[in-house]
Amino acid sequence: MHQQELDGLQQNLEQQKKNLIVTYEGKQIELQKELSLRMKVELHEIEERKNQHINDLMINHETAFREMKQYYNDITKENLDIIKQLQDKYQDVKLQIQNSELVVTGLKASVLELQGPLAAQRIEKARLEKSVANYDVNAMGLRNAKGSLEDI
Repeated sequence: MHQQELDGLQQNLEQQKKNLIVTYEGKQIELQKELSLRMKVELHEIEERKNQHINDLMINHETAFREMKQYYNDITKENLDIIKQLQDKYQDVKLQIQNSELVVTGLKASVLELQGPLAAQRIEKARLEKSVANYDVNAMGLRNAKGSLEDI
């Protein structure tokens, strides 16, 4: 009878053991599902934060790139304006040089035209200077001749 009770208790314990194993295996499966779901949710949250961070970096990069592009475009535009102004000044200086060359050419032609009359005037001046020098000699000779005539 004790043996039967012992066998009954053993079977009862075995049955309780199997029930507990099944219960805890069920709980384990539920916990695994819950942990798996939590892990998926956390991974999704991390993925979302990562994607948001990437988007923020891209927006910041685009903004910085746009500002840098605008800065260099402004510099390029200013340099092109300066180049255009310098080209205009260069054209003005080139025109002034051409005008000056025309004036110089005209003046050289005038000088050449005036050199002929100038040479003639120099010859005339030299003749007149000789004449003036001869005049003094002739005037002295005339005075001497008048003085000689008065003495006679």
